[in-house]
Amino acid sequence: MSVNRLTYSFSGPAFIVGLLVITLLCGCRHSLDPALTKADSKMEEHPDSALMLLNGYSLTTQASAADSAYYALLLTHARYKNFIDETNDSLISTATEYFLNHGDDEKASRALFLKGIILMNANHLGEAAVSFRQGLDIAHEGKHYMWEGQCARGLFIIYGKIKNYSEQIKYAQAEYDAFVKGNYPNWANNAKLNILRAYQNNQQFDKVEDDAFVLLTTAEEAKDTMLMEEVLVLIGSCKYALGNYKDALDSYLKAYSLDPSIIRTTHGYNIAVAAANIEKDSLTNEMKSFISSVTSRKETLPAFKVLASQGRFEEAFNGLERYKDYQDSILQIICRNNVAESIGHYDNTRTVVHQKEIKIERILWGSGLLVLTIIIGVSYWIYKKNLYQKELERKHIEMSMEMLRTDLESQLAHMDEMTADILRINNKTEKMSCALRNLLYDRYK
Repeated sequence: MSVNRLTYSFSGPAFIVGLLVITLLCGCRHSLDPALTKADSKMEEHPDSALMLLNGYSLTTQASAADSAYYALLLTHARYKNFIDETNDSLISTATEYFLNHGDDEKASRALFLKGIILMNANHLGEAAVSFRQGLDIAHEGKHYMWEGQCARGLFIIYGKIKNYSEQIKYAQAEYDAFVKGNYPNWANNAKLNILRAYQNNQQFDKVEDDAFVLLTTAEEAKDTMLMEEVLVLIGSCKYALGNYKDALDSYLKAYSLDPSIIRTTHGYNIAVAAANIEKDSLTNEMKSFISSVTSRKETLPAFKVLASQGRFEEAFNGLERYKDYQDSILQIICRNNVAESIGHYDNTRTVVHQKEIKIERILWGSGLLVLTIIIGVSYWIYKKNLYQKELERKHIEMSMEMLRTDLESQLAHMDEMTADILRINNKTEKMSCALRNLLYDRYK
């Protein structure tokens, strides 16, 4: 069999098998319900419209598993975007399991983020941390930067709750890096704010102030009022922590003038203590009105009100902080241990799974190399066999040609002999003709 015929015999079945595989893959791909994709397209800009569409959507019993999972994902996402705090993760768990099993990294990381939020709302911080970490790892590998950033933000919140500020800094930076890579400038600005908050929580005030004023300028240029308020409160808190009470009050006042609700209870304590440490004559009427407004709020504790009314602001603040720290310390120890244990278990499991994947990958590579070696060996054997046959054919042709050449040479030699004989005969004939001619000439002369 010639090499060309051998190539055709292999390429024909291979082409047919490849065509069948492509056809099967195309046939197995399911098109999602257009109504669901429409709701998804409105999720970021118009989450209220997306929720209305999903609430009016009827999921039939004939709906595919893909549509059911996608609907569960979208409904959970729409509720989250509309500030509906859920604590039951059964719906999103179904979607998470489906997308993980079907290798849809984008939707799987999105579902894991939402599941983490729900678990965090239910105060299951360990499980929430694992969900966020798994979502972050999947999104990072698939380069789905939005969900990588969102999952990192979830971990930033959790580590803030348990006051593990070194980890909080780490995930705030991971959040920022993801949003920068994905070109989400608004999210990146908020992530930058989270980095500064984490540094503030870790009492690294030297890393906060300069960057905070740069971020404030960015927020002003973008006319992002909400970001401006948050940065001003951050600056006020840092100034307060450094004992610069006048500047702290000024920053709090600027934030308050943009939105009075931005000043929460903790800030109210800071404001009261700052006011107690500033000479009354140096306070403007605007500051006095601001201090009075904040310290008279309903959410301010009665004990604090009594002390504040007596001008004993620092005593009120310190007593409240001691009580708050005592209450928080027990819960934080429990939550911190839970998160550390859960994340440690996740990392160990991931390491084991990764090692198994490496082992399987090595086995597959080894099998592939073995198959490739066999294919190369068989191909080489076929090639050598065809080459040997060609060589036999060539030698046979050479022998035939040699025999033909020898035969031709023999015939040519025979023809030369015949030609020589003919020439000799011709010479004899010519001589006889000359002798006869001379004889006749002599006789009849």
